[in-house]
Parts: sequence; C-alpha cells; structure tokens
Amino acid sequence: MQHPRLMLAVVVLAMTICSPVLAAPDEESFFKQQPFYGKAFMQPLADDQDMPASTHPLLVDPRNQPGTSMYGALEPERPSRAASPELHDSVLTSWRCTRHVMVNVSCLFHNLYFQNNRLYVVLLHSDNFQVARYFLTMASLMPSIDIPHQLHFNTVEEAAVHMRNFTVSTRLALGVAPPWHDNFGHCIFDGLYPTFLGLVEFGLHHETFDAWFCQNLCQPSCDTEEIIHQFSGGRFLPQQVLRHLYPGETEAGSRFLKLSHFVYGARHKSQRVVLADGGIAGGRSLNAMYHFTRRMYHRYGLPLPLRKAIKENSPFRVAVIHNKRFNESEVALLKGLAQSYRASESHIKLTYLDYGRIQPFSSQLAVLATIDCYITSGGTGLMPHVFLPEGAIVINLGECKDQIVPAIGIPLFMEQYMAEGAPYQRALYYDSVTRCQGLEKSKIEALIMKAYKMRGFETPVPAGSNLSPEGKIFIEMCKRTNETYCNKFLDDFNAMNDWMEYVVYETRHFYPQRSQIMDYAKQNGMWADGERAVDRNLLAKIKEEYKDQIAQIGTVPPNIP
Repeated sequence: MQHPRLMLAVVVLAMTICSPVLAAPDEESFFKQQPFYGKAFMQPLADDQDMPASTHPLLVDPRNQPGTSMYGALEPERPSRAASPELHDSVLTSWRCTRHVMVNVSCLFHNLYFQNNRLYVVLLHSDNFQVARYFLTMASLMPSIDIPHQLHFNTVEEAAVHMRNFTVSTRLALGVAPPWHDNFGHCIFDGLYPTFLGLVEFGLHHETFDAWFCQNLCQPSCDTEEIIHQFSGGRFLPQQVLRHLYPGETEAGSRFLKLSHFVYGARHKSQRVVLADGGIAGGRSLNAMYHFTRRMYHRYGLPLPLRKAIKENSPFRVAVIHNKRFNESEVALLKGLAQSYRASESHIKLTYLDYGRIQPFSSQLAVLATIDCYITSGGTGLMPHVFLPEGAIVINLGECKDQIVPAIGIPLFMEQYMAEGAPYQRALYYDSVTRCQGLEKSKIEALIMKAYKMRGFETPVPAGSNLSPEGKIFIEMCKRTNETYCNKFLDDFNAMNDWMEYVVYETRHFYPQRSQIMDYAKQNGMWADGERAVDRNLLAKIKEEYKDQIAQIGTVPPNIP
C-alpha cells in the first residue's frame, strides 16, 4: 500500500507541472482595453516559446551552484527537501543575495509570486528569511524598503495545495522602478542601470530578461519605457497592469503569477549616489558601465562603438550638446564657435547638437558612436557621454550655480561621478576659478586642443583622473580618514542627494552656520536639519592644497539678490 503523503505529493507535483505558462486566458481582452495597446512593447504577455531558454547555471541548476566572493549560496537549507526535491524546487521560494547585505544588496529569487500588486515568497515555518533584515529596494534614491511579503506553511504539500492555481513565467525577470522615468537621465541611470548592476554581480548581464516595471506608466507612453523594453530583450511587464489580472487576497486556490527567476536591488547603485572612489557604483570595480552601454548598442542592433585608430590628419569629431544650463550668451558663444570651426580647414570638426531634434533614441546612439569629444554642462545632457566609444573625451563646462544659503555663486559640474565610473573615457573640466565670470571662447578652444592632443590615451584611465578639482577634494575626505568616518560622511551626503561641490564650497546643507538660517530655509521649502557631518578642519586643509584650482568664495555675484 502506498503512503498517503507520498500520493499527495505526486498529485500536487502533477498539478504544479501542468500549470499553464503565460499568458492567462483573459489577458488579451484586458490589454486591448488599455490606452497603450498597439505599442510593440506593450502586447499581451506571450508564452515562453518565442525565447530560447537560458543555459546559465544560476538559472538552470541553482541548487548546485556554490556562493562566490560576489554572492552567497542558495538559501535556505531545507532538510525536508530530501523527501520531495522536485516539489520543493517547484513550489517554495529560494534565494541568494550579493555580499553587500546593507544598502547595496541585490537578490536573485526563484519562485517569487505576485498577486494584488504585491510580491510574495512562499516559505515553510522553519525557514529563516534573512532577506527581511536587508535594505532591499526596487527603486534607487527612495527611502522605502521593498521586501517581498511572506506566506508560511507547515509542509511543502500544504504550500502546493494553497498555491495550486498560478500562471508561470520561466524567464529571468529584472525589477525596475525608475523615479521620474519620463526623464531620460533619471529613468536610465536611477532606474535601469542600478538594477542591471545586480545582473552584473550575478554574472547574468548577458542574459535576455523581462523588465518587471514597478512604476505607474506614462500616459499614453514615453520613450524611456521603450528603451527599457529594448534593452531587456524580453517582455515589458508593468505591475500597474498585472495587478488587475491577479487581484486575489492570497486565499487558497486564488490565481498567482509565479516568476521562476527574479532579480532586484537598486538602493545606492544609481547616479546621485557618490561612493568613496567618487564614481558611480560598479563603474570601475565591475566595468559595469561599459557592459551597460555596449549592451544598449547590441540590443538596438547597432555596431558597437569600437575604439578608433589614430591616423594622421584623421578628423576629430567634436559635438557641443545643447543644455538648458547654458544661458543665452553662452549658447550664442558656443554656436559661434561651431561656425568658426566649420569655416576653417582644421582637422577638428565641431558641431552644435540638440537631442530634441535627434529622435528616436536609436538615432541618438548612432550619432554618439561617431563622436570623439563631447562638450556640454551638467544634467541630462551630460549623461549620454557614457555611450561614447572607448577613447572618447568629455569636456564638462559646468555652470555657475546661484546659492541662497549662503548667497554665493559656485562652479557646479554635477554628475562627474558618471565620468569617473566610465574609465574607458577621459574627462576634462572648465576652469573652476573663473567659471562664475562666464565662459570664455579661448578657454574652451584650449580644452578642445588639449583633448585633441590626448587622443590615444591608455584605458582604463587612473582612478580619480576623471574628477574635477572639487571631486578630487571630495574623495580626499575619505582617503584621509578612517572607514567609520567615511561611511558616516557619505551616508549623510547621499541622504541629501547633493552635489560634491556643495561640500567643497560649504553651501546649502553643508553651510557651517546653518542654524542661523533655519527659519529662512523652512520658509523657502528647503531642508532645515542642522549642520551635516563634515570635518571642517580636514576640508580646509585639503582645500588649501587645491586653492589654485578652485573658486575662492567670498563675494556675492551681481546676479544674486
């Protein structure tokens, strides 16, 4: 006579194996009701037959893959698995996470479930779900912690009966939740890149994946959503839509979506987060920015922007990128500069480009692949420089930023950590000492000529060489102190989403007499939480060493009231 528990396991396993693959029966009619229906990347969820199965060991045979220096072993260990391994592996959730168990952690889940706008892990009561103690987030910059909800059961058979009604996706999915995603810079480098870095840490960055989109969609759509879909190579899965297809309350027999492989974790891996080396997370240590940008070209079917051979009399293609931070006189100066180069017989070919006139994004990529030298100010216009070929040079002209607290103007280069995180390129900066006196044609021409003479530089460039003088002062604050102070300093700094120049010039949140202007700050909608953690004596000492390279603050520029 067969054991009744064994018979139950066989029946439950058959139910599990026979559960339908995407899509659910009502998906097509539901999707046709959506305003974005008809977009190529927003079609109903197709089944898995149109994409080759992965051969990566972490996805094919996760149980037998040990931990590495980058990530841990598969968890949890379940003694009960010996009796019914297939049932355990097909129903219960398992996971492994990167070694950064604090704010930079990423996790790879197997059998992650979705219902009613929530993700769930299915566990036994004896399981230790350590992930609940991690700072695991779907979105970067945001303070929320996105830990999956837990469903606990006494036995795997009980779990299988409860979770018996599900649609399964066997593909790798990547959780993406970009803030302000209608903006290219925020979407790509606050949303897509941070989560992609998790794939790099697991060695999955060459894999095709589905983009699990955990933000409200643009209406009717925006180009950045299409970029995410194209980059993934798989499906674009908006949680905002899927929640209507799986509306239950976790009751037994209610329908779930089961995601066989799911990666997410983005907290401190984005732009606007500065690490001790001054670069964006993973850019130098894992070469992640290079992998990211080259994958983008590949996914759009464009030739990879390979390093160009330096030949005598070969043209040096320079692009000045339109930027809202340039004032009218600066735009006129830069356009005039482009005209003068066009009229000359120089090997330097300079053009003035406006991304608003180069659409879609694939056309922008095609242009970027041809540029040798990229000139602009900070912000969204600066960020695409990471897509330039290896050996390219970026010139950051910065801006003179008016500060209210205190009332001064400071040179501001903004996202210089992008260049420091792209060691396959070289970055140059306009003179900080005179930047608030306005741009000078002769100084820009001198930077262009310096870039021209730098052609053929070795890569990767030395650490710190792609930072401005202000950026170098900033990272010295960590180099000359202990790890405890450095971590406190960076945590305090990154909590404000500030720029490195604010520390160096002691403005805004880092103003030493901040307590004197608390009421003023509150009235003007500014943070008013006292002084930030800066060793002012150390800062003064380092600034003295760089005094000939940075602005000397003390007077109020005429354009500030």
